[in-house]
Amino acid sequence: MTNESQNQPSKFEKTLRGNFLKKQDLILLLLACPSIANRASRDNLISGVHNGKLVAKVARNAVDKIDVQNIVNTLLDYPGVLEELISFMRLEDSGTQAFQALETFRSALLVDSFPSDNIEGKAPSKSEDVLEFVNQTKALDTIYDNPQILNFIIDAPLGYGKTRLLEQVKIHFEQEGWAIYLVECDKFGPDILISLAHSFGILDSTNIESLEELSVRVTDRLQQQLNNTGTILLIIDSLHILLDDFQVSSIKVFLSSIRSNSKKYGGSKLKIILSGRYLSQYEFFSVPNDIPTLISLEPFNLKVIKQAIKHRYIKMDLPREDFFYSLLARHLYIYSGGHPKLVSDIFAYGETSFNNIESINGWFCKSSNLNHIRSRIEPNFRKIKRELDPKIWSALETLCIFRKFDISLLRHLQKENQLNGQVTPFKLADKLTQTRLVDLNGRMYSDGILRPVILISLYIDDPNRLGDLCEIAEKYFKQKFLKERHEESLIELVYTRLIKHRRQALAEDDKEREGVYNNITKACEETSGDLIEELIRNKLSSKISKDIQIEKLISLISLLEKDEELEFLFNYTLRDEKRLNLYSDWIKLIRTKAKELETENK
Repeated sequence: MTNESQNQPSKFEKTLRGNFLKKQDLILLLLACPSIANRASRDNLISGVHNGKLVAKVARNAVDKIDVQNIVNTLLDYPGVLEELISFMRLEDSGTQAFQALETFRSALLVDSFPSDNIEGKAPSKSEDVLEFVNQTKALDTIYDNPQILNFIIDAPLGYGKTRLLEQVKIHFEQEGWAIYLVECDKFGPDILISLAHSFGILDSTNIESLEELSVRVTDRLQQQLNNTGTILLIIDSLHILLDDFQVSSIKVFLSSIRSNSKKYGGSKLKIILSGRYLSQYEFFSVPNDIPTLISLEPFNLKVIKQAIKHRYIKMDLPREDFFYSLLARHLYIYSGGHPKLVSDIFAYGETSFNNIESINGWFCKSSNLNHIRSRIEPNFRKIKRELDPKIWSALETLCIFRKFDISLLRHLQKENQLNGQVTPFKLADKLTQTRLVDLNGRMYSDGILRPVILISLYIDDPNRLGDLCEIAEKYFKQKFLKERHEESLIELVYTRLIKHRRQALAEDDKEREGVYNNITKACEETSGDLIEELIRNKLSSKISKDIQIEKLISLISLLEKDEELEFLFNYTLRDEKRLNLYSDWIKLIRTKAKELETENK
């Protein structure tokens, strides 16, 4: 069949053309979507693609699966048309679980969408050319480049690309000649025994009375496989659904037995990968020599998002000016917090709508942003929330306004009745660190990986509570500064005020925007005044010399210059299309005040 379009097929289409199994997966995913499952709706969609030119060329069939298969095969002969069909479906099915599954499948094949930061000429890692998500590059290289490491734990929150990562791992080791055994814990219920037995083809699992017996039979299977391939990769995925004390103990016994039995044929021939969410707090390997290497997938930063957007538009032969990439990147970041799945979903949803600066501002304006949040963001963090203990989630909501905290802050929040129903501050901190939701650095706990998503959820569901938290944080940091005179307290005060006004930064029209802009500017000018007046002028103790004041101010400037999150939030909240970096101007103002003070002191 001759193509009527001169466009190049997308990576998604190219991959499907050459992969029968992936194409079959797509057909099943399409059939699960309401707009395709319904025959009449399907007819309407097909009649619209490619301006209706292909209707007569599709061999229709009374059997739904065959009909959709014929549709897919026909559309793949015309570059861009299958993508067109999916964009039509998005209008009908967006927000449904079935379409979310389709989008996830599509994103996994769009390996060009979010490359790593080698775009500007840096030599690529050997894994970067096949990855969609940049946060996987380091993880893959760790697995590939360390043959001496036999045990890995991949610990990744929902939506960080674990499934995609495992697909790449399987492909790599299959190409290297390894036999792959995949145990999917979410497919056979909450019994690890049954999951293992089915995954290794031992279907008479009801006759197996112990994990020791199962491990012997599994070892026999592995030994038989080694006669053919010589090396085996065992992946136990979605392990988080089995994390009660009994199951963890059972897994530990099984892995210990497997390792012990594997020594008879050379333990180095067996590599084990455990993957799931919040696994780092558990010990799955009992022998010290079997201590696993922990791989944690991380969120995106603003630089990565901008480079990914730029790369994507260049690939589509739609280059834009640098300001366009910066503006779109910071909008995506403020909605997603750098959460990989959220970034991918929002960008894919609005990709074709982002034509110029005006379209970006319009797409994210007040009248439409709630719809985007409901359809693209909310379904994802609802899934995250369901997986966590409600008390842990409640504590995370309370702490989301604090980028760093310590035990004294937890005590303060308890006194303010913001941590009701929680255990002691020390036990709460332990729970949070054990689940890798926050990190401990010295005596301070740093904000967790879910903080941006939780902030978004409060903006949507409980803005009053967020406002109350901002008031508590603002009061806390003011008092803390007046007592301790630490520059960090003033910086967190600035952050708190910006968070408080962040959502107001999305205004509907010029008049409303001007009013909001003036209100926010006034609030931040007051914050600037706090910084300058409290730190420089006579509100400091008279016992503190001007030399010490200058040192404190220089220290403050240094901290501000290194604070990328604060810089982004400041520029986003007070954004001005004519002045991209208001934050730099603000620091210059403080630097000028420092020079004035230094001159006065001579």
